[in-house]
Amino acid sequence: LDERLSPFIAGYVLLLAVLAPLAAGRSHWLARILPGGRNKDDHQDQEQVPVSV
Repeated sequence: LDERLSPFIAGYVLLLAVLAPLAAGRSHWLARILPGGRNKDDHQDQEQVPVSV
């Protein structure tokens, strides 16, 4: 790899390390705003589903 790319690669990895957890926490919001996402009145993700342990 070219030595000039190293700072950009490091910045990209740092950006992903910070933004990925934020995006995962707001996935219901992202699903609504991205093309092909859910409608605003679709509250399927807010229903509680019983889980066996």
